[in-house]
Amino acid sequence: MKKFTFDEIIQKYLESANIIESVTMTTDYKTNNREVNKLFKLFLLLEQDIDLAKKVYSRILESEIPTAQIIASADCLRLNIYVDEAQKKLEELSKRDDIGIISFNAEMALKIWRGEVPGKKL
Repeated sequence: MKKFTFDEIIQKYLESANIIESVTMTTDYKTNNREVNKLFKLFLLLEQDIDLAKKVYSRILESEIPTAQIIASADCLRLNIYVDEAQKKLEELSKRDDIGIISFNAEMALKIWRGEVPGKKL
């Protein structure tokens, strides 16, 4: 897998999250799936370097993009890093009325992580 710098990872992560957020309310599932796959590849890269993951996710959790915050929070829970912060971020986002269905995504991530959705796992 190609190596990326810290700034490149942040940029790619935020770009993909922005695209996912922009197509959330459309039927453009192909674009959504393509960007989700890109983020999963970044997750696999970060999973191999927890120190880098901590730096990247701490930055993304503070971004202004709700979808980026949700995905980063779920990734943090998977990696068992920033667990309290990630859980708090998902709880906050799940209560927001101004982000539409995106708040439901945060709620579902929490429910899956807590084991409240049978057969699903983060």
